[in-house]
Amino acid sequence: MEDSAKAKGQIQWNRIFAYLIILLLSLVAFGFGGSSFMNVYLMIGFLFAISVFVFSDHKIDKAKAHELLGFCIPLIVVAVFGSVSYFWLSYSGNSVSGDLISMFGVISFFALGYGIYRCKDIKISYVIFAILGGMALMVLISTVYSLSRYGFFYVTKYAGNTYFYDGVYYGIATETQILQGFSFARVTLNYASVYPFVLAATLFGLLYISPKRNPLLFCLVLIEGSIGLLAFVLLGNFKPLPFLVPVAIVALWIKFVKYNPNHEKANRIVGWSVFGLFAALLLIMFVNAIGGTNFFADSVFLNKVFNNGRLTMKINQIINLTANDYSTGSFSLVTFLFGASSAGKTAWGTLYSNPVGLVSIGPNMIEFIMLYEGGFLAFGGLCAFMLFMIWAIRRWLHEDASVSGEKAIIVLFLLAWIVYMSFRSSVFPYIFSTNEYVSPFRRNGLFYLSLLFCGYAYRPIWNRAKAVDTATVRPVKQNKKEGNDDEISL
Repeated sequence: MEDSAKAKGQIQWNRIFAYLIILLLSLVAFGFGGSSFMNVYLMIGFLFAISVFVFSDHKIDKAKAHELLGFCIPLIVVAVFGSVSYFWLSYSGNSVSGDLISMFGVISFFALGYGIYRCKDIKISYVIFAILGGMALMVLISTVYSLSRYGFFYVTKYAGNTYFYDGVYYGIATETQILQGFSFARVTLNYASVYPFVLAATLFGLLYISPKRNPLLFCLVLIEGSIGLLAFVLLGNFKPLPFLVPVAIVALWIKFVKYNPNHEKANRIVGWSVFGLFAALLLIMFVNAIGGTNFFADSVFLNKVFNNGRLTMKINQIINLTANDYSTGSFSLVTFLFGASSAGKTAWGTLYSNPVGLVSIGPNMIEFIMLYEGGFLAFGGLCAFMLFMIWAIRRWLHEDASVSGEKAIIVLFLLAWIVYMSFRSSVFPYIFSTNEYVSPFRRNGLFYLSLLFCGYAYRPIWNRAKAVDTATVRPVKQNKKEGNDDEISL
């Protein structure tokens, strides 16, 4: 009887702990308290991540721990050099404590995601409900407030119109209002649209959810995703919607193109070929941009591709700004490896003396924003981690005979965030404070939630046999709760 009572008490504590984790994730998704509260959430997440592993009944064996550590090396590089970088150490108003919290936050949210996968007391469906619900509530409040201030379809209706404030003209159709902390902030549309974009992308996950077998998941995803889509429609903000096309293509591909193990070798050849092509283009771009020498001036086509394109021009400027010292204008190994200083100049003739040095560029690709913030080491770590995750997610998706709704939602969440932030991110979002830098990585809720899902989707990538053993193939009917033979109880 005493053992039975103790077991019941342990179960109750496990459930309470699971609810606390879900509550934390919902607060992060909603952005409760704004960026000033994010450091607190990161510290709590760090404690939760430790608790999941230290106080669990089942320990990770050494072989799996080595697999996990090897997989996380690029992420550790991102966490260290992206948080404690030359950029952040020289940034005005920054603190070393904030750097350390950011560094451990990156690692802890990935570890927390992996712990959620291994812990049988935390259902991934509840985690998805909490995260999408928090995001949907924030989007709903922000949309209603923006409509009250600007009216319906104002982005389309007032395109090209301006208003005069404090001696400056501002475009009406380029701004909106979002809930940030305990007040509303006037920000750019690009910055505010990432939340509704990710929500709208999850609607494609309905292809994988049966309304009869799983009505709760179907209804909640439908409602929360529709809130994101309606935010675009009601405001008349249609420019981000074409970026849903690649998300839709991937969703349809996974749904209708069946995985064939016999094609594994061909898929590997195609994958490495695409990777090699991108690596070669990236190398050419770095060589061309670091010294500011236009190798393609005699070719109209190549000059357009590598120098004057809408995206490549910004990339060239960021690479040059990162690689060259502001005071001398010459190549600096320190800034190239560890991040740019708080001001700089490029060979394209633009001088930056503001606190950050990116206002005139207006970068919108998070990969190269990481290059600027953390240098080539952090940039390389981010690229390697993204490559590892593509590999791991592919194995994760093919564990079962079919892809569950939860898996589809997680993949669409990650893909939508990457697609949007690679083309439309904004690091200077505040309309009346155009020099105030906002990192897409530091104290950014969606970034940490993406890491959480990456940790949940992690599978060993070095050995196929080990990967199958680590994530035992389960019958489709058991997909309502993701887990494996190593499920643990806290």
